[in-house]
Amino acid sequence: PRWPAGRAGARSTQAPASMAEPVETRVVSLTRRADRRAAMAARLGAAGVGWLWQDAVDAASADPAALAAAFPRPSRAYPPLPGEMACALSHRMAWDAFLAGRASALCVLEDDVHCGPALGRLLADAARIAPALGLLKLDLNARGGARVLAAPDPAGSPLPGHALWRLWGR
Repeated sequence: PRWPAGRAGARSTQAPASMAEPVETRVVSLTRRADRRAAMAARLGAAGVGWLWQDAVDAASADPAALAAAFPRPSRAYPPLPGEMACALSHRMAWDAFLAGRASALCVLEDDVHCGPALGRLLADAARIAPALGLLKLDLNARGGARVLAAPDPAGSPLPGHALWRLWGR
């Protein structure tokens, strides 16, 4: 089955700090979790980040067969749970919406991420960050440890005065 593109959600009221094109930021979030949306809106607002809600596929109401059909060759060693498949589909919907649009860079966040004030500066100018990074994925997986799968050399950091390096979660 084809998953609906979904409603992108409400655009934040945060205005970009400059005339530069900011990185398009989409926050994957279940529509039924108003508490998480409110907390995330406060965190992103404090960081000066504009965003779009990406309504998530809800594993609680999704057809398990439809979820499984979207993953025809799952890992035998680590078969995905329905919530993991729904989350992955939600990210895929965010990527599809980005590719259908005009933005030159995308940041996908989940609604439980914590961010510092530097995030707004990092995402303020897509022309500065997109060519420098290509792909930056922060990941926390069942086998432990958050990791950066790709990052530039710290000397060429897209955020002057800040470096990106391997991170480890708890």
